[in-house]
Amino acid sequence: EGQNFYAFPYDWRRDNRVNAKRLEAQAMAWLKHWRADSGNADAKLVLIGHSMGGLISRYFIECLGGWQHTRTLLTLGTPHRGSLSAVGFLVNGMKKGIGPLGLDLSPLLRSMTSVYQLLPIYPCVASGGAPLQRVAEAAQAGLLPHVDASRAAAARAFHQEIQDAQALNAKSSEYLERGPTLIPVVGIEQPTAQTAAVAGGKLSLQNSYEGRDLGGDGTVPRVSATPIEMSEAKREIYAAESHGALQNADGTLANLRGVLTRDKIDLRKFQRAEDAAMLTLDVDDVVLPGEALTVRVRPSQGSPKVSLRLTPLGAAGTESEERLARDTEPGWQRGRFALEPGVWPITAMAEGANSVSE
Repeated sequence: EGQNFYAFPYDWRRDNRVNAKRLEAQAMAWLKHWRADSGNADAKLVLIGHSMGGLISRYFIECLGGWQHTRTLLTLGTPHRGSLSAVGFLVNGMKKGIGPLGLDLSPLLRSMTSVYQLLPIYPCVASGGAPLQRVAEAAQAGLLPHVDASRAAAARAFHQEIQDAQALNAKSSEYLERGPTLIPVVGIEQPTAQTAAVAGGKLSLQNSYEGRDLGGDGTVPRVSATPIEMSEAKREIYAAESHGALQNADGTLANLRGVLTRDKIDLRKFQRAEDAAMLTLDVDDVVLPGEALTVRVRPSQGSPKVSLRLTPLGAAGTESEERLARDTEPGWQRGRFALEPGVWPITAMAEGANSVSE
């Protein structure tokens, strides 16, 4: 603590963008200090965000360029697609106590930008047998008392910012190769509101979606705890725990420890040679001075990233390691290199594959 671990308390009432910018300032200062103190200039951030903290982390990573400095993000019960509890708070309010001695928290909750940013972004409001509507649409139609339609639309735009930024970032090869690994921890098996039904001017929360109880952690529906771009990735970690205790669950902590320590184990050392992929190397024996050397490599299985080590032997150049790019011919990767005259041993390498040299 205070060296390479820091807690990040934030004002949860405010716009998540404000807290994301605070996270950017503090996390980058912490990272700079740790890089200098440890001597590891390549050190990166590991972010662990519970609930709304995951949304703040996502905005920092995708919209503020934090992906360049982050290795891993674990989100614990983060409502990537929103929570029905926010709809209930805004429409039905929250009162504690009885009669005049009671405390009405409804105006406070309805004033918070962050509560709006927790609204579900998927169709979830049922009314009069019509198809499910999104919250902003239902508010615009006057179906949701106390829900400001313009603020609901602005909150939806917050989530869209993250989606658009992530889609743009994903077009970068650097982002795909060196960007952060996102691991969502999803709570299941707890009774959780997944839709809202409006009838007679009243709103009730339903623990089902289209007739099926898909579960959740009691606050965040199971379907909401997975980021949209990971819908088909099937990389979630599950815990049968409630929202408020998800960060303390034994299974969550065991998985967290595994994620933090997995880079310390080289699984290639435990792989039989016959199980490893083989590389096919296609390279000219001789090139003329000033002519680029073309190298092509094809892995026998999968599509691992192939790198090439070029070592000068009686040549004026210096040893280098280069990444190959995707070739126009399926399965192949290629690179072109300008070399000084001489003899150049080259070695093609890829994770999980036997290297090949020429």
